[in-house]
Amino acid sequence: MPAYSLSVQLVLVIVFITSLSAIAWMLMATPLRVYRAASTRFAIGNVVMAAGFAISLFRTDDSSVTFWLINDLFLVAGFLYYRLATYQLFQMPNNGLFDKAAIVAIGLLLLCALMFSPSIEALSIGTTIICVTALTLTAMAKYRGLRNEMGLLPAVSFIFPAVVICTILVLKGLLIALYPDTAEIWFIRPQVDSEPLLWAYLVALVTANAASFGAALTKLILKIRKLAEHDQLTGLYNRRAIKLRLAQAYKLYKRSNVPFSVMLVDVDHFKRINDEYGHDAGDEAIKFVGQTMHDSLRETDIICRYGGEEFLILMSGSTRRDGIPAAEKLRINIASRPLHWNKHNIDLKVSIGCASIDDHDSIQSMLRAADNALYVAKSKGRNCVEPSIPASQEPIATSS
Repeated sequence: MPAYSLSVQLVLVIVFITSLSAIAWMLMATPLRVYRAASTRFAIGNVVMAAGFAISLFRTDDSSVTFWLINDLFLVAGFLYYRLATYQLFQMPNNGLFDKAAIVAIGLLLLCALMFSPSIEALSIGTTIICVTALTLTAMAKYRGLRNEMGLLPAVSFIFPAVVICTILVLKGLLIALYPDTAEIWFIRPQVDSEPLLWAYLVALVTANAASFGAALTKLILKIRKLAEHDQLTGLYNRRAIKLRLAQAYKLYKRSNVPFSVMLVDVDHFKRINDEYGHDAGDEAIKFVGQTMHDSLRETDIICRYGGEEFLILMSGSTRRDGIPAAEKLRINIASRPLHWNKHNIDLKVSIGCASIDDHDSIQSMLRAADNALYVAKSKGRNCVEPSIPASQEPIATSS
């Protein structure tokens, strides 16, 4: 069995790892169906990179400038696919401007290599600029995608590998431009002889794939958590989620005396909508009321589809005095906006029962009071707001 140099062994290891990563991404894309479009692009990026590293095994001092450039362009294409995959994963808008510019730049580099035989250093700087730009855009997209959902520190940790790779590439470009003799030793020599560069590629490849896998799995976990906490029809919080938020609000009330109130909202004559226009119209009515609530309330208010045509709204920092006007405004907004559906104008009205924690001694008693107030509102003819009776004013039941 022939003895390979350490450099050749490193290239073989890099090819193996990129191929293995591509297989893992394809498993996520096909049978597991985890972000199929993004996973497929990550897989293609790894395959292209593996091909680039494999080609480098045949690169020698006597290889043409075009051969060297084609080898580098495989790595460039891998970075571009990684960028596209990251944008797809985090559902970032992509106008394609950079992709078009990169294709034009690659075409110009190939044209220069074929017609003018430029130096390897000049072509290497050109490919390095494309790679750094692609990686910078990738890191920015990943940071924006994770910052709001996970916080600053996790978002920074996920983009750290891209920062490392960018640092290596920038260092490569600066050395080629400013210190060509040093660059000859580190970067310009045939890649299979550049052990420091190969070690840097190996570390960057492993960390980049690990970070990308981590980002995809994190997105999947966040998606599962969202599905577990949100109503499928409206996208609002579900009953389970609102109970957790109520418990948190109650703890804050007990610890810091921060009040909160609830509205229990019921769509009036909802069965009539289903009977007259069909269940599809009923679904649209539920979504329409949920959206109107979202548009009418504060950003800090939490809206929940409590069940069927019933909604529960948690208003943090709100007292009984604040809750009634907010409920009345919501009732008017819903009543003044008919639902336009299938050439019909469907008038929607709601009954609302309000309660505040500072009038009651527990979440259960507050919700029960809001439910009783809602019952009173409906018994008064519907389309109205009814405040709950404070616990101190409730009649004391006496046994006969």
